[in-house]
Amino acid sequence: MDNRYNKAYTGNKITIQTYYRFSLGELLKNENRTIYIDTDIIAYKDLSKFYNLNFNGKMFLAFPTIGNRNGFIQINNGIILMNLYEMKKNKIEKTILEIILKDKILEHHDQTIINKYFKPYIGFFPPEYHTRPWSNYKEIEIFNYKSGNIFDNDYLYFAHKYPAIRHFFGNYKPRNPNINYIEDWWFFARKSKYYKNSSNRFENAFSF
Repeated sequence: MDNRYNKAYTGNKITIQTYYRFSLGELLKNENRTIYIDTDIIAYKDLSKFYNLNFNGKMFLAFPTIGNRNGFIQINNGIILMNLYEMKKNKIEKTILEIILKDKILEHHDQTIINKYFKPYIGFFPPEYHTRPWSNYKEIEIFNYKSGNIFDNDYLYFAHKYPAIRHFFGNYKPRNPNINYIEDWWFFARKSKYYKNSSNRFENAFSF
């Protein structure tokens, strides 16, 4: 990538690379869809069904984060099914670059851009594709209430027990040794060519 995102707000936690996802439509010219996934996740199952979900005209399929702000349920951007066809058709990269230049308060960076400027283009995918490292039914109820009771509590609980994807986000980052299912993430992390004897450098990559 060139320096097209150099003016993007990054704060002290992320780099401009997080904005590169908005250029995937331009970079993957022959593709009509793709899955964007953060590194703090585990995929337990084949994701072909996830990849082929119906967009129903939406540009992004994602999952609600905790918190209903201004009457709109915002999404977590760690796992997104992206409709590259619609992104290219609507010249999203150009729009994003214009937003970056005019909006200097992108508190949550690329996630703020999607939630603030693309509300009509966001759809939700099933909860098994974005579960947290939770196992307590009460936690599921609280989360569902705060995010608008979109899904049935029993359905959410089952999804968290038997997920397709688990996301270690927020206070549940891989650096925290005392959370549920963290041994699953480290099992696969140790197989990575970037892992070298539990080096601090590797762990620090997930300290944000």
